[in-house]
Amino acid sequence: MNQKNIDTIYEATPDPALYEMLSEECAELCHAALKVARILRRENPTPVSLEEAFNNMLEEVSDVQLCMAVLALEPKQKIIEQKMQRWVDRIEGWKRKNEL
Repeated sequence: MNQKNIDTIYEATPDPALYEMLSEECAELCHAALKVARILRRENPTPVSLEEAFNNMLEEVSDVQLCMAVLALEPKQKIIEQKMQRWVDRIEGWKRKNEL
């Protein structure tokens, strides 16, 4: 990302507004992901195609990433690894439970 542009945005926008924007973009990402799930599940019809819904979701991911960059928010690899392991543990526990 262009650091000069990020700096320009940060300097021109108060922190509360940036956090509001991040929150709004996260909400839009949630809605976009739900739309993709709705299409994949085929239980609640929508006029949007899977391709359109997926592309919209990617746009919202990009919006969230941009807000994170402006706020200098970076994912913490250690936390990601811990959460990934917890997710794997849950999957393995579910598999064991359902094998009985």
